[in-house]
Amino acid sequence: MGDEQFDLAQHSGSPLMPPSERSDEDLRDYLLQVGHALSMVCELTEWLERVSLAKHLRHAVAESFAMNSRLLVEFLWSTSKRLTDVRASDYVGVGWCPSVDKGDKRSFGDKHVAHMAAERIDCPLASMTYGERRTIRDELLGAGREFAAAIRDPDAKDLMVTYLNHAESLTAWPPPPTGGEDPASFIAAIRHLQ
Repeated sequence: MGDEQFDLAQHSGSPLMPPSERSDEDLRDYLLQVGHALSMVCELTEWLERVSLAKHLRHAVAESFAMNSRLLVEFLWSTSKRLTDVRASDYVGVGWCPSVDKGDKRSFGDKHVAHMAAERIDCPLASMTYGERRTIRDELLGAGREFAAAIRDPDAKDLMVTYLNHAESLTAWPPPPTGGEDPASFIAAIRHLQ
């Protein structure tokens, strides 16, 4: 599958359409956003661990991880209160929810990134470990798999499985180096991928 399938410019549906006016085609188009967010969470989990970044770029990558995680929580657990937001329930029916507890996955992307809240001062993103990011990633992928299995439209289901497979392929980095190389070195990461 080529990167062109994840080009957000291809999104043709109207984001201001209420659920009752969304066609199956519109809903399939919206899945591109879900696929993109899953890919970002999967890839950024690894980038934060393995690629040497300047401080401000590292913060930007961590914030992107948090925001995409928040988007997925709002989508999968249908927590958004805005009528125009697309939710998992648009695909699987009202009342569906992933089996994994959403816990505080949304809050760290909310209070610590999206809002000028007092909680930004003691931001957990800076100290979040690779294991914690992987847990969030794996739980979101699991919830995504449950969502895909529950989608009613077979074409949308196939599309979501394709997006999930792509996102999961981005987690296939080798284990971090244990010695002799800087584990956060971009060159070391590239060498291990060859």
